[in-house]
Amino acid sequence: MIDRFRRGDPEALARAQEQALAVVRLQGWKIRPADRPDLVQDVLTEAWQRLVRSGPRTTRTFDAYVRSLAYWRCVDWLRRHRRTTPMEHNAPDPGPLPDQRLVDLEQERLGQRVLRRLRRPCRELIQLHASWGLTYRQISQLLGRSEGALRVQMCSCLKEARRLWKRTELRAELPDISGRRDG
Repeated sequence: MIDRFRRGDPEALARAQEQALAVVRLQGWKIRPADRPDLVQDVLTEAWQRLVRSGPRTTRTFDAYVRSLAYWRCVDWLRRHRRTTPMEHNAPDPGPLPDQRLVDLEQERLGQRVLRRLRRPCRELIQLHASWGLTYRQISQLLGRSEGALRVQMCSCLKEARRLWKRTELRAELPDISGRRDG
């Protein structure tokens, strides 16, 4: 098929045009219908020039060769036609400042330490309510306990967590002279 295309065989040209058009028509490219014939023509021209210049040195089938060229030309088309928004010269970074990110990370680590030190029932209750977003009613059905008992337990767990938080936060601020690693 490659030799026939190089010689200008109408059947080979039609097949190449069909393969290129199949790629160019793909919805993801969002190529305007008015631009598609020119893009297909670019693919056919490039295929013919490459094959005449270098000969049939491709290990791909003729159809795959034409489709790959069509993909490349579609990517080029997208690059030329993509919408760009000019950026302000001194645009502020919408994210937190680096020092705030460090503070947030340290707070998260402290929170994880506190959760690890809580009693297992407290850890589980906080996880069910805060992490998984279950209501007290759902948790009560899951654990077979009353909502009121769970609320009382949560209050107790939060008090314990605050106490551990303060202790852990204070320990994090003080230099460690014991040589012990805090887990």
